[in-house]
Amino acid sequence: NCWNNIWVHCWDTVWGGVFAKLAPVTNTERDWYIFRWNCEFWSGITHLNPGLVDTIWNKEFEWDTQPEDTAATDYLKKTPAGFAMLNEYGSARYNTAGELCCLVYAKEAENHEKNHDPLRFAKWAEGQMEYIMGKNPMNRPYIVGWSPTAASHPHHRAAHGSKDQNMDNPPDQVHILWGALVGGPGADDWHRDITKDYVYNEVAVDYNAAIVGACAGLYHFFGTEDMKSEENFPPPESSYKTPEEIREFVVKSAVGQEDHRATQVLISFTNETLLPPRYLKEARARYYFNISELFQYGQTVKDIKVDIQYDKMGSQPRSDSKIQYQIVQYNDEGDCYLEFLWEGYKYYGAMDVQFALVDETPNADYEFVLDPTNDYSREGQVTEKGLGKSLNECPTEYDKITLYADGKLVWGTPPENCPDPEWLVKDDEPTNPPVPTKKVSYGDVNCDGDVDVSDAVLLARFIAEDSEATIGEQGLLNADCLADNDLTPDDIVLILKYVAKMIPITTLGKK
Repeated sequence: NCWNNIWVHCWDTVWGGVFAKLAPVTNTERDWYIFRWNCEFWSGITHLNPGLVDTIWNKEFEWDTQPEDTAATDYLKKTPAGFAMLNEYGSARYNTAGELCCLVYAKEAENHEKNHDPLRFAKWAEGQMEYIMGKNPMNRPYIVGWSPTAASHPHHRAAHGSKDQNMDNPPDQVHILWGALVGGPGADDWHRDITKDYVYNEVAVDYNAAIVGACAGLYHFFGTEDMKSEENFPPPESSYKTPEEIREFVVKSAVGQEDHRATQVLISFTNETLLPPRYLKEARARYYFNISELFQYGQTVKDIKVDIQYDKMGSQPRSDSKIQYQIVQYNDEGDCYLEFLWEGYKYYGAMDVQFALVDETPNADYEFVLDPTNDYSREGQVTEKGLGKSLNECPTEYDKITLYADGKLVWGTPPENCPDPEWLVKDDEPTNPPVPTKKVSYGDVNCDGDVDVSDAVLLARFIAEDSEATIGEQGLLNADCLADNDLTPDDIVLILKYVAKMIPITTLGKK
């Protein structure tokens, strides 16, 4: 029969599912035969033979009228432990799809089949699922998060959480991809649980579509009260990780070359947000220092210059963003801070800046008198000279440099005499930006005076992080058609609805 296939119901071949739905509708002997043959091929349960193909294509189907074909040998080979395995690349996804089809057949046969056990395919599926859930030679469930021995290194970039796109770093996954079905074992029941193995540990939507359906069928036939879903699952990461494991921001620093003219500093801070994962709109860091030693020579803060020696943000390929900075003297005693601003740059992992505070003006004796020993952010710093290493190898955690993420202080302790920034967001204040006071022309994303398809296209590219799709400050205000201080595909939909004359222009910008 040309409709029979061994690939059950998968991403590329869907005849298994087609005939599972078609047979009850047409109720022909042929369609039920093809539906059932797939289940028999996978399970190894004896085939039922309704007759020659040219006699059954339009014959009405009747239960219990098909004899067993004991001479048939066309069955899927099993592993030594009895796992039905079609292909080593994603063996569990094909297996669970076979289970799903078998359970659909059992649901149809449950109240009709008398000569054979109507649940024979369901019982086979139950045994296969038990294998997947850990009753196998590896003692390994192939569902992530199922138990302490379950596969825990799915081939999934977000779950792995590498900061340098290295599949070996970190060695353990940062997040648990709860409920994901990994590829599964090979023909010898062996499995390798490492992140970069996309054969044994791939995960995908079609993998989980099958296992969810199979589990639903198994619960229908064999479920008990104690199998009810856990409430509030999956648990938040904060409930099972230590405070050390969920630090979203860390600042490290070290001092390089240093004399009475300049102090060289390397600051590195991380954005490892996970509660929830998010990009920052902006980050600010402050380095605090004192210049009172310059006053006796008639020098001021204007004699101090900043030499940016390395800006990681500005050095990235296709990056138009560069670090911004300013020096502010905040009292008459010479206390100052150097504030860095990273704005509008999406990144995960470490951000670095290497700079030098430089005294550009010597005194009357042609000497430089900059003294770093009275600088708040210099006290207790590790140094390149002290460690005997290159500066890049030296940074350690340091809390006298402050870091602000989207207006909130997230790291470090500022000097007691330093006033809070005007833009500081307290813990009990919302982080949403204020309602814009500028005139807003909702929908006019490209600011050309019209609202048309080109605005929707530009916004779609911008949301998809197309590096060549840029929107100015006014355009960002105009694009927020839901007036919720966020840009989402729903804003695009509103623009298109207006273009299609489905809604009036006055609808744009209303919550």
